[in-house]
Amino acid sequence: MSEIYSNDALKIIQDMNNMSMYQIKFNYPSPSLARSLIKTHIIQGGTISTDYLTMRFKANSVVPFNIFREDYNKIKGKEILSINLVASMLSSLSLQLSHIILKEGKTIMGYSPENVIVINGDVFAFIGSEYLIDIDEECKDDAIISFPFVSNDFFASPELLSIKEIPSRVHYKSAYFSLGCLILFALSTSDNFNNLYNDYLKEPKSVKIYECLNELNLKNTKFYWLLSRCLVEDPVKRSIYFL
Repeated sequence: MSEIYSNDALKIIQDMNNMSMYQIKFNYPSPSLARSLIKTHIIQGGTISTDYLTMRFKANSVVPFNIFREDYNKIKGKEILSINLVASMLSSLSLQLSHIILKEGKTIMGYSPENVIVINGDVFAFIGSEYLIDIDEECKDDAIISFPFVSNDFFASPELLSIKEIPSRVHYKSAYFSLGCLILFALSTSDNFNNLYNDYLKEPKSVKIYECLNELNLKNTKFYWLLSRCLVEDPVKRSIYFL
């Protein structure tokens, strides 16, 4: 077995005797994340143990997003992903997010390049199980923040960055803003996006992120309007088309 990825919550290993076989080993039961991968067919033909600690599946390749982008840069000579590949990325991740919200009663605290993997070169999956948080059963717009975080853990929404105490609450659509940032990151050079994002952290207003969106050659396209709706300042007004 060869470990190809790990974080605080899980590790992904490849069977070196059968290179198409992979396992995700969770450090603690992660039923919501596991179901979001299996039920959506993001991972096809996968099986999960009854204790939700081990998932097994077949794939031609499984690569952490950061490594995938580095390899793409080497092959294509640029780190900005193609619009078709980013559309596939948005399709996979929005499908998974929809399941997490509607079927699991949870949302995603934040996306980052470190908590996404790429399967078979064009299927993208969020695997940051430590950043799944509950949506309040009574007030279904509210997600409960019950543990501390720092601003560089993931791409954070303005309302997350305004939290002064734990526990706290944010709108579940905080995830939409973070997903929008991840997509912008994929469509930009790392240096350009990181510079703009660092400016945003100093003054967390969505207009700072819009600067990055407006620099892309996407104006008046469906993709532009989809992303702009993810990045609205007021979380209640955010929307995402689950492709």
